[in-house]
Amino acid sequence: MAKPQFKNSSMRLNTDIAVTDKISISFWFNIDDQALVEQLERYYVMTGNKPNLQYQRKDGDSYTTVASSNLFIPDERAAELRNIAPAEMSKSVVSEEAVIPPEPQGFPEQIDSGNNEYLRAKNGDSFGKFPGSN
Repeated sequence: MAKPQFKNSSMRLNTDIAVTDKISISFWFNIDDQALVEQLERYYVMTGNKPNLQYQRKDGDSYTTVASSNLFIPDERAAELRNIAPAEMSKSVVSEEAVIPPEPQGFPEQIDSGNNEYLRAKNGDSFGKFPGSN
């Protein structure tokens, strides 16, 4: 099991819960930066990933999962996020284009440098040394 990003020390029960009771869960980011909240919500909607909660009981030196649930964004908000054009999103929200490096210009054979590693590899030269070393 992956290590959780967030933990707590205990969960306080305000009333008894039976195994047959239907329990619902709500979650708040508690983040004041609305652009960041929008980015997080959009991430979960567009990727289909869902945050997961697990409730565990400590049994000696180990933990037993007694309940788990996936969280989801309400359908109305998910539809809003899907319909927001990237230009309408806050400028502080990082777009996918910002993290994808630009494509190189031209084919590797057309890129000419004094020490073209692509051409050396293409011609069967060994890379026993660091590229560019003599």
